[in-house]
Amino acid sequence: MHFNPDQLRHGLQKIQASRQLGAMPNLCLGLSGGLDSVVLMHSLVAAGFKPKVIHVHHGLSSNADQWARFCGQLCDELGVSFVCEYVQVELKGKGIEDAARQARYQAFAKHMSAGDVLLSAHHLDDQAETLLLRLMRGSGPKGLAAMPVCRALKTGELWRPLLSVARAELERYAQKHALRWVEDESNQDEGFDRNYLRQQVMPLLAERWPGFAERWQQSAKLCGDADELACDQANDELVRADWRAERLGFSFALSACAGFKSARWRQLLRRACELAGLEPPGLRHLEALDLQLAKAKSDSSIAVSWGQCSLRPFQGRLYLLPVEPETAGSPSLKNCLVPQAWNPTSKLIIAGGELLASAVESATRLRIGKHTILVGLRQGGERCQPVGRAHSQTLKKLLQEFGLEPWLRSVIPLLYIDGALAAVGDLWVCEGFQAKPGEPGVALEWRVGNIAPSSKEDH
Repeated sequence: MHFNPDQLRHGLQKIQASRQLGAMPNLCLGLSGGLDSVVLMHSLVAAGFKPKVIHVHHGLSSNADQWARFCGQLCDELGVSFVCEYVQVELKGKGIEDAARQARYQAFAKHMSAGDVLLSAHHLDDQAETLLLRLMRGSGPKGLAAMPVCRALKTGELWRPLLSVARAELERYAQKHALRWVEDESNQDEGFDRNYLRQQVMPLLAERWPGFAERWQQSAKLCGDADELACDQANDELVRADWRAERLGFSFALSACAGFKSARWRQLLRRACELAGLEPPGLRHLEALDLQLAKAKSDSSIAVSWGQCSLRPFQGRLYLLPVEPETAGSPSLKNCLVPQAWNPTSKLIIAGGELLASAVESATRLRIGKHTILVGLRQGGERCQPVGRAHSQTLKKLLQEFGLEPWLRSVIPLLYIDGALAAVGDLWVCEGFQAKPGEPGVALEWRVGNIAPSSKEDH
């Protein structure tokens, strides 16, 4: 059966039913101007839908302005709304394809409201290429599931209604309706892996094994089913392991995983990273963690990092941490030796975290008056006496007793009044600086983010 608008409508309704949606959500469409997206837009309109069309101008081709004009004119002809979003593609260690893809989806999300659906024109041939690329990278079941028909996208969803449709069918549709489209000259560059597969490998596979793409789609579906079952099991295991959010990252109890076989343990870690919004670890990182956990005598010697992520155990729990540089341009005090003045009515950005004060009632509030509050970071040798303690102790010992994670101890903000240590983050107020009933005081809150864990246990 050749592709037609009725087939597209039924496909969208099937996805709608699978998502248990009472009505078809607002549809957005990513339009590049190429054959695939032009056919999808034309068939959507023919099927009675009026999507919001979004064209992303990457600025990577000398023809980019021409493509944007073409997309705008085509939308005018079909009577659908059109938005052209200009983006700057930043590599940041990524390949040009990955960087452009990330910029593209960020642009799409910018023009979507909560609950909206973005339609993408990925088709059966794209799926086969993706599966082979994932196989070349050594992916497991999750990667070999290739592209899902639908997935979350910010506060909405991404749907791919053409995944079961071959490109040849889209070409026949375009010819039948005399459609026009643009050709991206970069598609001929075999320096890109996907282009090489499309031009050199896929034709040979199709000649030897006609219809292989449909069978690969079936394999991808089976891999997706297997991954879904594994994720469900891992979700249950993380609940039993007391999975929770921490000041920085997430953690779970290692004792709940004692005796796990290697495959089960690694699936749990991958799923935990996915839930934490972190890049999943590779096999060599998981093997390194296994080795360190087996041989290390203390938590302080264990840390496995990759990309912008890190795994570190502490007090019987495994922490999943984002290892990111501090926000560029922030007035961070991480490398400052001299504390800076702080007005509690404003938020202070410090070492990639935030220090805030509020008038809410709390067990212990910091007394405020006419004295200047200075905020700095640990330099070593500090002492203080938390409210309720009979004697002062070293800050190092107190932080260890409190159980603050070692990688946060060098970046916790210290508040000084008249040269004396008055409060340590939001952990405690020091004796003599607490607000008495009726006195003006504030409750402190320390939020952590974008902090690279220290390589030292303490100092």
